[in-house]
Amino acid sequence: MKEWAAEYEARGLTILAVHSRGSGKPVADTVENWDITYPVADDRSGETWDAYDVRATPTYALIAPDGSLSHRQVGLITTAATRERIEGLLGS
Repeated sequence: MKEWAAEYEARGLTILAVHSRGSGKPVADTVENWDITYPVADDRSGETWDAYDVRATPTYALIAPDGSLSHRQVGLITTAATRERIEGLLGS
């Protein structure tokens, strides 16, 4: 995912990670361990998790330009399918 951040940024896509309240690790440790280069929000209250009904990690969501939830997936990201969904949201 980190490789995509710069590639899609110019086209209006923002990649943002949300660090979960239940991980037990500080955000900085997670960012370093996963070599994350995009912004990471710390969801200590669980408000974001609750808003998107996240029940397991990893979970990823694609939010459409109008703010609606376009896709949510539990489990590892599959590159081809995710790229296809992103391209669809960006109108390519």
